[in-house]
Amino acid sequence: MRRIKLALNLPERTGDIATYARHIASCLDGNPYFPALPVPIATLLGHIDDLDAAEAAVRRGTHAAVERDAKLVVVVTDLGLEKTYVETVANQRGEDALAVAASSGFATKQLRGPKKWVFEVEQGDRSGEVNLYAPPGKRGASHRWQRSTDGTSWVDLADTNTASTVDAGLTPGTLYFFRHCTLVGNVLTDWSDPISFRVS
Repeated sequence: MRRIKLALNLPERTGDIATYARHIASCLDGNPYFPALPVPIATLLGHIDDLDAAEAAVRRGTHAAVERDAKLVVVVTDLGLEKTYVETVANQRGEDALAVAASSGFATKQLRGPKKWVFEVEQGDRSGEVNLYAPPGKRGASHRWQRSTDGTSWVDLADTNTASTVDAGLTPGTLYFFRHCTLVGNVLTDWSDPISFRVS
């Protein structure tokens, strides 16, 4: 089995980086797969708070951007350490490696072999609801979707003829996993790598 490699996928704006870092922290907090994080969650959150405060000060014009940038380096370094640890743990899990890595909130890199279908998950308009989006695929493709609470046991959602669907009735605050594949004629693609998402 190929080794798991993760990507930081940092947004461009400082505020968005802080939001992304909080998402990673929420995925790692209490995650039983990662009991010995190199940066404790409380420390990571404290660094994110420092970054938020520095960014707000820059916007008010009371601090120089160089101070904010120093706080940004700390948060990015924290994320890099967490990512490396998650990769190490995931690669020790054999067949469960993808699900373990996905539970961290970090995205996996495709290193070699055929590219799998990918898709996106975002919070829906209502609490307990998510929107799922996939590449359109070939004309006439049927889209299949699955949900899991542990990355191992999967529940089928309704198939769609469009490359999107809504999954509602979920428990707010719960970390879910989602994956997608398509059926064209009698040919079923591989399932995508699972994406983890904590529902609001």
